[in-house]
Amino acid sequence: MVTTISPLVQGPARFAGRRIIPPWPLLWTIHTATSAAGGFITGLIISLAGSAAFGGLRGSLELPQSQVGSRTFGYALVTAVGAAAAVNDLGLVSLHLPYLHRQVQRHWIYTLPLVVTVAGFGLQLGAVFLTYVPFASAYVIALLGGFIGKPLLGAALLGICGASRALPLAVTGTALSRNCDARSPSTKLALMRRPVKRLLGLLSAALAGSAAALVLLEMQ
Repeated sequence: MVTTISPLVQGPARFAGRRIIPPWPLLWTIHTATSAAGGFITGLIISLAGSAAFGGLRGSLELPQSQVGSRTFGYALVTAVGAAAAVNDLGLVSLHLPYLHRQVQRHWIYTLPLVVTVAGFGLQLGAVFLTYVPFASAYVIALLGGFIGKPLLGAALLGICGASRALPLAVTGTALSRNCDARSPSTKLALMRRPVKRLLGLLSAALAGSAAALVLLEMQ
């Protein structure tokens, strides 16, 4: 995917000789910043919605309205979602993850200014759920802030997640700047998806276990 939609890869090749091309480190910086912004905005929206839904669910179940009761219920939800994400990312089960079945608009590379394309791709990819989502652990990150009543934390975490989606472009951008074939590092990045997914599964399992331990402590 990196070598087909990346404005850092396709842009200079398509526009060379027709307009001034900004240096790729600048493009990558813009892409990373907008990716982080896309994740932060999405995380804030999901966290605020989760907080509202969390409050309504707690009320409908007539759970304790105290701070301790709310925190316990939130940690219980983190445990459930984290466990589900862990078994999916570890390959134990295959869950149907909700996301938009679309990719970024490739025609932007040919029709829009390169800086606009880079920023637009960053916002969409950084928002995580506007394109293909390969890891269930992203949902744990997105819902965590709402479940524990800290929307800004959820926004910050998803912002980091969004910014991380720009990291592969730094690899291909470096390869291109050295006149190397960008397909080689892209192939290596693709091979890393499975171990990264398993690592995220282990982290989700650790988060679920920690949240479950907190639930037990709160109940004592």
